[in-house]
Amino acid sequence: MVRHSYLSRALVLFTFLGASCATATRHAEFVAPSYATIVADPEESYDGVHQQIFITNRSSVAIVITGFQLRECENVANPCQLRQMRILIGPRQRILIATIGPQDRDRPYSYRYNWTWEAAH
Repeated sequence: MVRHSYLSRALVLFTFLGASCATATRHAEFVAPSYATIVADPEESYDGVHQQIFITNRSSVAIVITGFQLRECENVANPCQLRQMRILIGPRQRILIATIGPQDRDRPYSYRYNWTWEAAH
């Protein structure tokens, strides 16, 4: 019985240490920033009228959003132009970059957008 208890404790300790090492290794993995890892996540706003645009940095290094542009705007209250900015987004972070809404709530609205970024120095 004592032997079983000792083995159980050793197995639990080994499992814990193994999981800790696997977790540490996973966090150390380098993921380069690219347009495949710096992505936009548009979501409907809580009011059901506006849309929120989030930028997610899925890379393992910090980046800076340098610009956000609305284009091909129809019935959009926001200026349909390039906005220069300097917004730092850390590794694996997500931030709200814009909230877009209609000029006339009784009519549909549409737009396209793009953003630019660079690696943080």
